[in-house]
Amino acid sequence: FDLSCNNLSGEIPREIEKLTFLEFFNVSQNQLVGLIPQSTQLSTFNNDSYLENPSLCGPPLSKKCRNEDAPPQPPPTSDDPLDTDWTSDIHLWEVILIGCAFG
Repeated sequence: FDLSCNNLSGEIPREIEKLTFLEFFNVSQNQLVGLIPQSTQLSTFNNDSYLENPSLCGPPLSKKCRNEDAPPQPPPTSDDPLDTDWTSDIHLWEVILIGCAFG
């Protein structure tokens, strides 16, 4: 499951923990933030799977989160309260997860 270099942003959805059939996982070179979801599957992948996402933290990375119960939030990209670019990231992850489930 290679999502590297796709300009993804935001947190890795916790729903990805439910995937149990991944042999390969790579989200490197994106703008992902926060705690990596903790599952048996995701903890088997090494640091290379998460490279160049400086705001990601938690195992299997050596970078610890400041508070694992409250992962760091991405910085706002706009002062406009009506800016809804973040919704496209949510929909992209939903499409990716649905594709994995049925693909």
